[in-house]
Amino acid sequence: MVTLQKFTNLLSLMAYFKDETICKDYLETIRWNGELKCAYSDCGHNKVYRCKTRYKCAKCERIFSVRVGTIFEDSKIPLQKWFAAIYLITSHKKGISSLQLHRDLGVTQKTAWFLLHRVRTTLGFNTGTEKLTGTCEADETFIGGNEKNKHKVKQTKGTQGRSVKTKSPVAGIVERGGELRAKMVPDTTGFNLKSFIAKNIQFGSTIHTDEWWGYNGLAAAFKHGVVKHNEGEYVSGESHTNTLEGFWSLLKRGVVGIYHSMSNKHLQKYIDEFVFRYNSRNFSEAGRFDLMLNNIATHLTYEQLINSRGTFCNKLNPKHSASFTDIETICLKQVLKELYGDLEWIMQVDFNDALRCQWDEVEQMHIGTDENGNKVGVIVCFANTSKEKDETLEFVKLCDVNFGFKTVWIEGVWNMQRGKGTRYRIVDFYTAKRDGSVYKDMIKKHGIPNVINPICTREMKTYAIKAYLRYERDLKPKEYETAIGFRVDEPKRFNTPKKRLKQIRERQLYPLADVKPTTKPQILGWWKLQPFDLQIEDHEGNCTECYKKNEKKLIAIKGCQIKAGNVDTWYEDIETEFGGFVPEGRKKNTKIKLPMTFYRQYTTSKQIREKAEIYFADANTPNEVEIYKQALLNGYDPKQESICGTESCEPF
Repeated sequence: MVTLQKFTNLLSLMAYFKDETICKDYLETIRWNGELKCAYSDCGHNKVYRCKTRYKCAKCERIFSVRVGTIFEDSKIPLQKWFAAIYLITSHKKGISSLQLHRDLGVTQKTAWFLLHRVRTTLGFNTGTEKLTGTCEADETFIGGNEKNKHKVKQTKGTQGRSVKTKSPVAGIVERGGELRAKMVPDTTGFNLKSFIAKNIQFGSTIHTDEWWGYNGLAAAFKHGVVKHNEGEYVSGESHTNTLEGFWSLLKRGVVGIYHSMSNKHLQKYIDEFVFRYNSRNFSEAGRFDLMLNNIATHLTYEQLINSRGTFCNKLNPKHSASFTDIETICLKQVLKELYGDLEWIMQVDFNDALRCQWDEVEQMHIGTDENGNKVGVIVCFANTSKEKDETLEFVKLCDVNFGFKTVWIEGVWNMQRGKGTRYRIVDFYTAKRDGSVYKDMIKKHGIPNVINPICTREMKTYAIKAYLRYERDLKPKEYETAIGFRVDEPKRFNTPKKRLKQIRERQLYPLADVKPTTKPQILGWWKLQPFDLQIEDHEGNCTECYKKNEKKLIAIKGCQIKAGNVDTWYEDIETEFGGFVPEGRKKNTKIKLPMTFYRQYTTSKQIREKAEIYFADANTPNEVEIYKQALLNGYDPKQESICGTESCEPF
């Protein structure tokens, strides 16, 4: 075991690493720090025998060297040359080319090129996993040759401005005084830029951008400052993107002066190289060298390098950007796509043109045109019940940030006088109620909702949204269509003669069933491609304890609350207070029995809690709680599974 050294220059590094033995001992210290373990990732056993210059695992009995499982594996290049190369690539501000490295190390250019790419595969670790906070900047740039500098026969028409035909867009964000992150994107539309921002910056942070329309809508989740570059404004108070502009300058100097040309296939690796040096700018030369050696646990073969499709594969290739257009606008398609040829009130829209239009800042709608050139709009509404799960509210906010919906958040308001309809108030993510007060106000007038009295969706969502459209937008029910996310694999929810008639009467669209038949696995697969998802489990609903769930799911939900120490007693309190209340208009309903409860077969919330306490009594650790929960949920018979799979409330 050796002590870590403080190198100040290349000469002192080479003077210390004068032979292969010292290099191996140093690498062993960096990797294992005196606690040897098997180098094979599928073993990792901590009992290892020394065998002269190699090691043997006591468990898997394989013999290995200190190089196994690192970028040095299967390489005949001495570690002295590897260490010199690592020092050069991490300390040269603009990088070092393979041609220069092959002359410096005395290896072939092909070997030097492969060596550099092996090193670059380890540099992506420094992009971080925690979100940036504080004051941040976001900007984008394009990497690629200027068309006017090319020979006339090699020039490509229509590549001016933000065209991605011959240039590769790169998005970047930086926390002032902190970390920087940069990533290739297919284009600079709002979907791609805001997806990148939402994944890397903590909501509520301050972010400064230029006036590019792709950043519109950030104010819904961030403190957004804008500097207008088109008007010659580069600093406006605290707003500027000069920190990031400095990094772009450094990156392009490396492209122009050192590497000259980078393929899209490997561009992200070169970007990671520059990001690594920027983020380790406050490290000493030796500190940066050791940081690099601490993250070498990856193995890249030459065949993998030359045959790979690149970091982003074809889906991020500008030639295939249509696939991202589909992702960006699935929610627009489900509203605007033509369903039936015999229904004149449904319009057909050129989606490609509609996509490129901005959200209207005043009207809060996405503006497009129909086939006759008439302006059409899509309004996205979310009705909060005040008992939505926090994950649902966060999901709606992320949809705004990533898809640019500019969702209108509303809550129902009720006049207790009989005959007065549901009204609304406009809120946002920060002012939306989470204490159950909206739900309670609805119950005060209409009673406790359940399968016999299913009025919560109607009163708190449907009627509240209709009131908003009527009084805020001056839209009557016959003047707009409503899109509902029924899937093709849940026909009981929509595909009956009675419900089809209701669909036509109430002007409803079922795009995931009629336009683009989509199943639940397809929906889940699509969301896996997104930078965020609805973080609730399959057995949960958007509301904390939806009465449409069957008893086993409710017991699972309540049991997890009990074991987590955050039991929600709201439903019990409501049943105690309003269990004997029947609204005037429902007193003649012979199906209603007192006291009123939320759940099926007049099961009370207290009974659900007591059953959960008994069932989960022996589950004492988080792992045991999960085992008990899965055992309970997997015990459904087919009928129960079908019931639960067809009943839910849509968040939008």
